[in-house]
Amino acid sequence: MSIRGIDVSDYQPNVNWQAVARDGIVFSFVKSTEGATFVAQSFARNWAAMKAAGIQRGAYHFFRPASSIQGQIDLFLKTVKLEPGDLPPVLDVETTGGLSATQLCDRAAIWLEAVEKATLMRPIIYTYPGFWDNLGTKRFADYPLWIAHYTSAEEPWVPGGWKTWTFWQYSDSGSVSGVSGNVDTNIFESVREGAQSYKVADIQRELRIKGFYQGAMDAKFGATTTAALISFQKSQGLNPDGIATLKTWAALMRKAPKVIVPLQPQNQSRSRLPLRLPLPYQTCG
Repeated sequence: MSIRGIDVSDYQPNVNWQAVARDGIVFSFVKSTEGATFVAQSFARNWAAMKAAGIQRGAYHFFRPASSIQGQIDLFLKTVKLEPGDLPPVLDVETTGGLSATQLCDRAAIWLEAVEKATLMRPIIYTYPGFWDNLGTKRFADYPLWIAHYTSAEEPWVPGGWKTWTFWQYSDSGSVSGVSGNVDTNIFESVREGAQSYKVADIQRELRIKGFYQGAMDAKFGATTTAALISFQKSQGLNPDGIATLKTWAALMRKAPKVIVPLQPQNQSRSRLPLRLPLPYQTCG
């Protein structure tokens, strides 16, 4: 099932988030910071208003690779205060700033690792296919991917070693109540029993890390995965429906001490893009 979302910045002033929610938008990312000094004027208002409207919220930082990395880390963490239920932080990577691909990757890794340590959530990487493939790296393929690819195809182009996408920005010309003019539109796909995909494999991995899953890492969403997911959802106070919705996925992304779940006897059931010019080809270690 596709869950609809948008993303906004200062280009969309005075968003009416109550109207956005009534139009069926479940989540949104908002621009918070850029480089080491810029804070979006609309961020604080949007951040509070999204929560009040019941929209699951996320914040993204526009990465300036040549700027002070510590400054960018400090600015984001000072500006964005994540709460339970919020989406993981996002690093928006779409310019080299004149650096080599290796330099960009090294500096991005510092931001990602520091923000993950501070927020206890594994950050999302936002990018678009042409830019990322020109970097020539598979270094960050274990981070969730938010891909910008505007196409009529059923799936976006997934670059750089990633096996699947988590969020897909499929248009920059969407129309949503409460937003004046065009807006970026996104989807997140919920996963449930019967699915077989790399997304299922990611869910199994996170459930195993947290001690809820002892089954095969086979990317098949069967009864064992469903039971493990229900147990996890109960532990987090979520609706125990066995479906990997956006709220469940966000909870899985949050680091927590490993919990050992006793094995049940076998005879008992468990109740519980924008089009852009390509960069010169570079390689990244």
